[in-house]
Amino acid sequence: MKDDDDELLAAARTGDTDAIERLLARHQPDVRRFARRVCATEDADDAVQHTLVQMSKHLGTLAGIAHLTRWLFTVVKRECIRLINRARWTDPPKDDPIAPSSDADLALALEQALARLDPELRDVILLRDVEQRSGPEVAASLGITLAAMKSRLHRGREVLRQALTG
Repeated sequence: MKDDDDELLAAARTGDTDAIERLLARHQPDVRRFARRVCATEDADDAVQHTLVQMSKHLGTLAGIAHLTRWLFTVVKRECIRLINRARWTDPPKDDPIAPSSDADLALALEQALARLDPELRDVILLRDVEQRSGPEVAASLGITLAAMKSRLHRGREVLRQALTG
């Protein structure tokens, strides 16, 4: 499937509108699922729309499908943080002034921890936990054994846990 995605990305870069539409359709469910986890519920659709528009504008700058996937989740996460911060400034909560900033702070801390994570571990975390792919799908897309995928996933989660808890 990775080869199909790379071919689709290559066709989309040449301006093939059918390929662009297929790429958007293929990645929209994953982006939406991730946005619903990171954004406030009412902001998820806005973040998805923003991300998919950015994807169609910047296809030529992405080196491959793995870069596209990582890039999509980074864009949606940043858009969610922007929307959360905008809501905090335009509509401050009356009873709990700390809650909105804690979501943004957590998202920022997670972004920073993921950025520091070894790329092999980060790729497994993104595919398994963010995209919610099955273990065998992750192993196949990365060209590693299922046992190696499980080991990397465990190590990656542990490193993230330590980074986020202190």
